[in-house]
Amino acid sequence: MTLRSVVCVAALCILVVPTLALPIRAAVLVCSPTTWADLLIFFGTNYFAHAATIPSVPGVPWYDTVAWGVIGLLLPFAGLGKSMGLVFRHFTSESGDLEKASARAALLVVCRSEQWEPSTQPEEIYVKLPDNFHQASDGSSLPTAQIQVQSSNATTIVDHRNLKIHGGIVLPPGYKVAIPNSDILRQYFPFRSAINKSIVLSRSQSYVKMALSVAQLVYSIITIYRTRGNQLERFGYAAFGLSVFPYAFMSLANFICIGVVGEYTHLYMLRTAVMREAKLRGGVFLGAIGSIKGEDRNGEDGSLADGEKGGDLAVSDEGNDEKMVKARKSWAEFSRATISMEIAGPSAGDHSLLEKVLVIKVGSTTRNFRYLPTPKDSESGAPATEYIFRISQNSNQNTIPPGGYISTNDTGLGGFIVSLILCIIPLAFILPYIVIYKLSGFHKGGSTVSERFWMMAWVSSGQVVFLFFAFIVVDFPSLAISTADPYLVVGVSLVSLLFAIPPIGGFVMVGKMLMEFGSCSLSKSPS
Repeated sequence: MTLRSVVCVAALCILVVPTLALPIRAAVLVCSPTTWADLLIFFGTNYFAHAATIPSVPGVPWYDTVAWGVIGLLLPFAGLGKSMGLVFRHFTSESGDLEKASARAALLVVCRSEQWEPSTQPEEIYVKLPDNFHQASDGSSLPTAQIQVQSSNATTIVDHRNLKIHGGIVLPPGYKVAIPNSDILRQYFPFRSAINKSIVLSRSQSYVKMALSVAQLVYSIITIYRTRGNQLERFGYAAFGLSVFPYAFMSLANFICIGVVGEYTHLYMLRTAVMREAKLRGGVFLGAIGSIKGEDRNGEDGSLADGEKGGDLAVSDEGNDEKMVKARKSWAEFSRATISMEIAGPSAGDHSLLEKVLVIKVGSTTRNFRYLPTPKDSESGAPATEYIFRISQNSNQNTIPPGGYISTNDTGLGGFIVSLILCIIPLAFILPYIVIYKLSGFHKGGSTVSERFWMMAWVSSGQVVFLFFAFIVVDFPSLAISTADPYLVVGVSLVSLLFAIPPIGGFVMVGKMLMEFGSCSLSKSPS
């Protein structure tokens, strides 16, 4: 944790601790009829202000920020889950700014799309060869072949036109932009090279959000303080003032997350081997960051291009545990090949189309195939393909390059953060009820069954989604309408809508109780 973050947390304690020490028994409440202005002030300061402090997703349009604000407004524990997930990712990544940006899902990479085709110029491409490749025959009738781009959870394809990106992008045909999975990205990008470790990226601590978090936290504590007395006697543990505690808890989490992790206003394009390939095909990538030159353990630079020329597999990471062995074996399945496309003349099936010949050279073996484009999902009855060559969507290698790695270095801080989070999880589940019991003793007072039901359902529904959002953000920190898988967005939306019913009922009950109870302020008790 940085010195600035420590100072911010200390300042928060200076503000909060005196508030907790207010003389509760030495004051009385003076109440007057509630007006619409009173309702707006109460809802704005205790609920809406919290929604404005939710950490934003890097580079997304305004409607994604609004969507997260609505989720935070209705389900404050979802905000805690998001902040906790981001803090966990921040401290379990390595120390470089590029790694921190990757953990925050603030990096973009260029990847091959399903419509990718070989160039007419020979290119060095790493492919997974079919088992019978070396038995192929160059007879009068060429065998058919396809090239399939392997899609996986290594990237999430996004529409870059809707995002705020540092620099500019012009994509050639056959390429897309994606948010990479940080666990896979470090296997093909040399984060540990000296030049990449020295890169400094701009990120904001968003002092406006931090100030809002502090203001909302202090005001929520004052609201809870005002709950003592007549409000508890009238409404018991359903008292509307108690409903703000989860929001105070979430504001503290948001304050820490924004102060420590920070926010990225724009996304950054990362230089990779596939970006270099796309650039040679006419792509333009202004403002790209990072270097694809690696660095071995002796401090010597070795470019990714040199590493692509074959030879013995380089060892880029210490250890031989199961995870490392599996990753290295997976990359070793790719073979270095020189691939090009030739135009042979009119197609036998359709004279309006030109037949394409796929030329693949591996070592001293060269084979020609009649190229068949990969059929789209909507196409049926496509002819069977005799040979299928598979290439990586996001990389061009058969080993982890120098400077890349599989497992992060354990500095001890990650373990501490995990332990801290394991303490926060039970607190999030029991602390709201401890506060309610401490103040009300769970006496129902004069509250109705519906008031008690909706207010307790409000608290419990938020807690149910707490871990759901925490785990989602740990795996998908870019969760937003514009940057996440559509199926994931639909699933999260359905869960949010389902669990938003109790909060909506709770808001209605709060408004009803406020109108009935009146607007109250503190006054010194007569001496």
